[in-house]
Amino acid sequence: MTKRVTEALYRMERGNLGDHKSVGAGVMERRVFGTLALRLYFGMDGKDLVILLIGGTKHKQDKDIEKAKALWEAYQAEKSGK
Repeated sequence: MTKRVTEALYRMERGNLGDHKSVGAGVMERRVFGTLALRLYFGMDGKDLVILLIGGTKHKQDKDIEKAKALWEAYQAEKSGK
């Protein structure tokens, strides 16, 4: 499991976002295939900066998406000085 996540992060670092989609509010979900249905949630700060927000499993997907959206909103507010 850890190896697959590490590989996914390595690829993302190099611009390969893999199998991902928007889940709303500027948050993206990247699936990590393996024995568990893992998900990585991230936002894009510009074209090149990936902000990893949270990771989770398919089982807790709805809660993880809401948490990721809150984290992304907090990141953007802090960045803008609000």
